[in-house]
Amino acid sequence: ITVLLLAMAMTPPLLLFTTLILNRSSFIAMVSSLSLPQTQYTEVNWGIIGLGDVVDKKSGPPFWKCQHSKLIAAYRRTPAKAKEWVAERVPKEMNCVGYDNLLEFLDASCDAIYICTPPGSHLGLCE
Repeated sequence: ITVLLLAMAMTPPLLLFTTLILNRSSFIAMVSSLSLPQTQYTEVNWGIIGLGDVVDKKSGPPFWKCQHSKLIAAYRRTPAKAKEWVAERVPKEMNCVGYDNLLEFLDASCDAIYICTPPGSHLGLCE
């Protein structure tokens, strides 16, 4: 299983980017042993980069269905497609905004960003 962990957790936000390749039990054991710093957040405001089939069918809905999680921004480079994706899938009360400009997306005050694009593009997006 390839897991992409991306978090912005401090003031000013510190971007932690790690790609882990582990089997499921190793990943669960590792996450269970983490001691995370206390933050002032009661809710995590998420942004998603890449709105393909993986986000549609698997990883997208938990961002707006889980307690203390809110999807506030979605980015897709194809003009108008992110706005269309948000309008069709994300509950209106999330007030999620679709972006086709990466710099505008990054100004959306996300606490954490999930990158769901082909692995070869991850580094370029983070730079």
